[in-house]
Amino acid sequence: SDLHLRNIQVDSSIGKDIIIANKAMYNIYGKALRLAPTSASVMLTGESGTGKDVLARFIHQSSLRKHENFIHVNMATIPKPLFESELFGYTPGSFTGAARQGKEGLIQLADKGTIFLDEIGELPLDIQAKLLQVIQNKEVRAIGAVEPVPVDFRIICATNRNLKQMVDDHEFRLDLYYRLNAVELTLPPLRERPEDIPLLSTFFLNRYNEQNHTNKILSADAVRLMQKYSWPGNVRELQHLIESMVVLCQSDTITADQLPDELKDTTELSSGDALDGKEMTLKECVEQFEILFGFVVVFLGLEMFLRERKASGSGPPGSGKSASPALLVIIGLLSGILCGLFGVSALLVAYVSRTAGDQSQF
Repeated sequence: SDLHLRNIQVDSSIGKDIIIANKAMYNIYGKALRLAPTSASVMLTGESGTGKDVLARFIHQSSLRKHENFIHVNMATIPKPLFESELFGYTPGSFTGAARQGKEGLIQLADKGTIFLDEIGELPLDIQAKLLQVIQNKEVRAIGAVEPVPVDFRIICATNRNLKQMVDDHEFRLDLYYRLNAVELTLPPLRERPEDIPLLSTFFLNRYNEQNHTNKILSADAVRLMQKYSWPGNVRELQHLIESMVVLCQSDTITADQLPDELKDTTELSSGDALDGKEMTLKECVEQFEILFGFVVVFLGLEMFLRERKASGSGPPGSGKSASPALLVIIGLLSGILCGLFGVSALLVAYVSRTAGDQSQF
């Protein structure tokens, strides 16, 4: 009952703009909901385009700071010479080219709210040291300022890089890593969430239909093909694909033939087809096993039978010890039949399971 109540709470908190059918993603959002009211720093990891920014905003909206600022800072877009002034701000006339009125830093803008440092792995080492000091002391000193200013903010970071490896390579400070990584949530790539693809596609389809005053729909074969694609750009790539198809497709129904060539050409290398390949290999192995096993046992019995006859002379097959190899031959034949029945049963179960799985997707 407690688990059911927690599931209801997650469902009611996720909102209509967050699409989840995958169990792993559902669990991640459940953890995010539990840690949202705390002040713990959160590290979001995963490939680019998996929705780390959406999860970060969800944590903020579910926290006690939801009515305060949510400052999203993409570190990859800030030129290295401007990191310090952008994050910490500066006073008037503190350096050549500084604005007369000075500038409040992004960290100070996040006071009482949440700051989301996206692509944290791009932060230079010298700025890492100053950020660590801000987190520890809960105060920030702008460039050119004498006294620091107290700040109270929740920090969420995201990266698609291996920060542990960066620590080993002396590219990221170990003390800052542990400060930022109190709780780590890893988002799975879209290719591991095929059940989310129909829902996400419908969500984006409705959005771009409304924007472009169209009424496009996706055919079942198009959805199946999309579920087999590897999606290196993850959800972001799917979103852009749907937008382009809504704009460019002339018919109201988007079919598999109208999808871009890269979806058709690389489908064989996708994880979905990798699973299909394993299934076909299993069928072939069962078929070969049921045949070869029976033949091996039969020939083994025949070999022992002939060897026994040669050792004991040309007596009748049923005399002396020759009955034992004959029995082995019978056992071999029965084993072959049983293996054949087992193989047919396994193939039937696999077929029924796959048919049921295909029907459950739609």
